[in-house]
Amino acid sequence: MGLSMRATETGVLRGLARRAPLRLRRGLRLALRRVRHAGWRRRCPVCGRGLREFVADPRTGRPAAMCPLCGAMERHRFLWRYLESETLLARADLRVLHVAPETCFEERLRALPGVDYVSMDLVRSDVMVRTDLQKLVFADAEFDLVLCNHVLEHVPDDAAALRELFRVTSPGGRVVLSVPGPDPARGFPEVLEHTLEDPGLVTPEARMRRFGHPGHLRQYGLDLAQRLGEVGFAVRHVLYAGGAQPAEAERLGLRGAYPIYDCLRPPS
Repeated sequence: MGLSMRATETGVLRGLARRAPLRLRRGLRLALRRVRHAGWRRRCPVCGRGLREFVADPRTGRPAAMCPLCGAMERHRFLWRYLESETLLARADLRVLHVAPETCFEERLRALPGVDYVSMDLVRSDVMVRTDLQKLVFADAEFDLVLCNHVLEHVPDDAAALRELFRVTSPGGRVVLSVPGPDPARGFPEVLEHTLEDPGLVTPEARMRRFGHPGHLRQYGLDLAQRLGEVGFAVRHVLYAGGAQPAEAERLGLRGAYPIYDCLRPPS
């Protein structure tokens, strides 16, 4: 697509988006982004679309972090590749619980045939079920796959949350979760051996200074695998590199490796 044609289409769509009823604006804005970022140099593993480049994280400014079409960040791209590589989404009649759902995943999961999808959160209004991860409303062994990414660090009683995740997972089912890892900007340049918590930090400002986020209650260490094992899971702590050759990894926006906890509830 030539630059002049792309500019013309962008202008038309922007004008329509301004005048359209509210219910149509989201679709028009998505169409606008697709025109603006159309290309084949990169491809997002989550939405599967081609694009010119990944864009900077709007919150931190980190370069080449986000897919401008679906919003997937680096961790989402690694996680989706992992789910596909492990064929965790391939079985029929899969019951999936998505905790604090990421929009980029939710759209793909809802579209998969044979998936019985449930999203949940404690406070958000755009989920299917509002419930507390420390005391879930679901029945025992209700789900075959649970996705819980960058959530546990926000939960006051994470031990209770882990017990609940085990309870609602079916025998032979899996919980795939991740937590924030090393980040020099937040004062954690290396992986911690032991989880760092400080109950005395009761204000968002204090938590921001200590953990780099006003809602974080802890910074997890490698002992998270032990915590998961103590509630009954068989845990694989995977440093996942994306399963692609270097050139393809660059095209997919997969740089380095990402730590994932793949937790099996042993068959009874």
